[in-house]
Amino acid sequence: MANSVETITDGYGRTVISVDDDGLIEFPTVGIALTPCGGFARAFTNKTGARTVRGQLVTTGSAANSVINTSAGVPNAIGAIWTVGADDGTACYVVISGVADILFADGQAPTVGYWVGSSDAVDGRARAAASLPDNSGAGVTMHNHEIGHCIQTVAAGTDVVARAVLHFN
Repeated sequence: MANSVETITDGYGRTVISVDDDGLIEFPTVGIALTPCGGFARAFTNKTGARTVRGQLVTTGSAANSVINTSAGVPNAIGAIWTVGADDGTACYVVISGVADILFADGQAPTVGYWVGSSDAVDGRARAAASLPDNSGAGVTMHNHEIGHCIQTVAAGTDVVARAVLHFN
C-alpha cells in the first residue's frame, strides 16, 4: 500500500513478500503485514468516510471486511489504522495486535505505563489514564474501553500520537 522497495515473487510472478520504504513487511496474497514498530496488521476496506490517519481507532463496519471509526463512549475498538491517507472505500492496514501508534484525543498526555482506552468523547481517538480502572461501577465500563498500555511519553497537544502495546478487552 506504499512504495515497494524490495519484493519476493513466487513461480507465477505474484508478489509473496514486499518491504516498503517505511519498513512495512507485507504478505499481500494473504492481506497481512508486520509494521516496523512491532505490530501485526491486517488489510481491511476503509469505510470511515474520510482518508485514514495513522493511529485512529476503528471497529468493524457493516460491509464485509471493512472498518469504521470507533464511536465515542462505545467499547468496540478492534485496532488502530497503520496506512496513512487511504481514501474511503480503499484498502488499508489496521494493527490488530502488538505495538501500534495510537492517535489520542486533543489534550491527552500519553505517558509510559499509562492505561490506554478508546475515547469517551471523540470518535476514532484514544484516551490515557495514570491509574488502572477498578473492578466496580464506572471502573468496569472504563475497563471495557481498554486497548492497551503506553510505551512512549508524548506531551499533550493536538493530534498527539504515541506508541502502545495493544490488548483489547
